[in-house]
Amino acid sequence: MSVEDLLQKDLKMAVGSKIRIAVSSLPTDITCEEFINKLKTMKDIENFLQKNDNADAVIILSVKNDNDGPSRQLGLFVQKFEYINKLNSYIRQDTHGLDLQERPIPINQARLKLFNQKNVQASSDEILSIMEQYVKNFDQ
Repeated sequence: MSVEDLLQKDLKMAVGSKIRIAVSSLPTDITCEEFINKLKTMKDIENFLQKNDNADAVIILSVKNDNDGPSRQLGLFVQKFEYINKLNSYIRQDTHGLDLQERPIPINQARLKLFNQKNVQASSDEILSIMEQYVKNFDQ
C-alpha cells in the first residue's frame, strides 16, 4: 500500500475555523515507526494532507499485538513548522492521559514526532476528541 492508502484507510478529521487535523489509524500489521521508516520524503504525507481538506497536520496511530499484549504508537506531522511545538505540548498534556513517551526518529525532520503511547486503552476516538478540542480552541 502507498503512504496515502495507509493514511486514508481509517481517516477522521478534526476541523476548526483556523486549523484542520487528520487523525489516521494504520492497519494493525504496521507501527508508526515502521511507517516512518518507509517514507522516502515528507512529500508523501504533504500530498495526503493536501488531498484531505488541505489539512495542517496528521496524527498517525498504530496498535500492534504481540506476546506482551498490545502496544500503541502515535506519530505527529505538521505542515508548518510553527505548529509543531504548540501541538506537541498540547497532545502531551497529562490531563489527556495518553502517557506519551517520545522516541527518536530515523530521519532528521523537525516537523515529525514519534511517541510510544503508554496508555494503550486510549482509543483513536479519544484522540480524535482531544484533537477536536484543540482545533476548537486554536484561535484563542
